[in-house]
Amino acid sequence: MQFDTVVCPTPYPIKAGDPVGHLGWFQVPSEDGHEKRYQVHIECLTTDDLPRFLSNPEGVGRDTPAFARCPKGIPVYLQFSGGEIQKGLITTTSETVMALSGQAVTDKEGKRYWPGGSSRGLLAESDVQLLSRYDLAGRGFEATEDSPASFDHLDGKTQPKGLVKTIFECFFSVADNDGKPYSKGVAFNYRQLLDKIDDAKSARYSLEHYRLCVKHPCEWYYSSESPVWKAFFTPQKKREEPEW
Repeated sequence: MQFDTVVCPTPYPIKAGDPVGHLGWFQVPSEDGHEKRYQVHIECLTTDDLPRFLSNPEGVGRDTPAFARCPKGIPVYLQFSGGEIQKGLITTTSETVMALSGQAVTDKEGKRYWPGGSSRGLLAESDVQLLSRYDLAGRGFEATEDSPASFDHLDGKTQPKGLVKTIFECFFSVADNDGKPYSKGVAFNYRQLLDKIDDAKSARYSLEHYRLCVKHPCEWYYSSESPVWKAFFTPQKKREEPEW
């Protein structure tokens, strides 16, 4: 074993989209032995400029849109058996991003429409923003940054008031403003999690209630002297070394 060094005797070829990970038994030394839990470790290889990547500046895939961002209050059109398309009596109730499940239809004037939120509903292409599967920012993905003292955001003991709380606040906001009836129940669940984080009386919490994908400095790249890893190793060394 060579510490602070990446050792790869046999190169492992991968290409974009390949899943590369490890499912195993995570163990951390403690005074009484070690703490343990199952954990999956997945390495996501991507560009350093993640916000730019999410915005899809090259416009990849936009010639074959897969999603549409629909504003609140745009009209829903109806297509009749004769092929005629007319504006209906209802409008969209909230801003949403919908997956395009069918092909666009064109009226006599050449205006294009896409299947909308109901079985017969159509949305005018001029009213929505068409997105490719790679337009991640347009679909609602965003990068949230934090500089925590430790890479272990969820230890079951210290309430996750930093990055984890920020992310769940975003989830709550999206669900609370979604406008769909079932989303209010989702928002209620996120509100409960946030209340537990803010509750000073709750010393411990269940890790099963919080599931996140978090980027952190990898031990394969950063040295053991990096602040985030030093904060992890220093307590371990104190346990192993006699105080005298």
